[in-house]
Amino acid sequence: MSFQAKQVKRSNFQLIGVTALLIASKYEEIQHPELEDFAFITDHSCTCNQLREAEVMMLKVLDYRLGKPIALRFLRHYSNRTESTYREHWMAKYIMALSCLSLKLASSLPSLRAAGSLALAKNMHTMNSEQARERNIVNVSKLSYHRVSSVKEMMGELAFCVFSLSSAGPSEAIRRKFELDTHGWVGKSLALYKDYITNLACSASQQC
Repeated sequence: MSFQAKQVKRSNFQLIGVTALLIASKYEEIQHPELEDFAFITDHSCTCNQLREAEVMMLKVLDYRLGKPIALRFLRHYSNRTESTYREHWMAKYIMALSCLSLKLASSLPSLRAAGSLALAKNMHTMNSEQARERNIVNVSKLSYHRVSSVKEMMGELAFCVFSLSSAGPSEAIRRKFELDTHGWVGKSLALYKDYITNLACSASQQC
């Protein structure tokens, strides 16, 4: 374990852990615990001054970059700007949730994954019109500042992810969640687009 390119002593592990918790609470909570509370949970083995110094050091090491937009934030923006329907938005969320189970997609850009999910969802609801489907991809591509080819490639990867996940596997819990009325019932309707998903997945993977 290293901290600012230096080896951290075993005796400082608790200090670093509690400081990380302190920073996270300030980042996430509206009313975060006081500094004295964190010193208290260490039985005062870490003083308030030590926590302050460690906090400053950790933030400098991180260059004050504590987070980045997730795919869902991009999806909300894209859905709003493209005037997507309620079902298109929820289907895109469902596809993105399934993509979290793919190791290959874990390193993909959140903005591109959101763009591919929305384009795929919109095309699933645009039946028997290749021109309309192509227009959906172009519109999402312009909005996301990703190339059309990149969006299409991501759509293929996402389609293969949806196609390859069995209902009895880890995706079962996700499917049940999106079968609820609060999630647009899209978990039940995915089977309606099986042919489109299968063709897209096979074209992308060339394994069918």
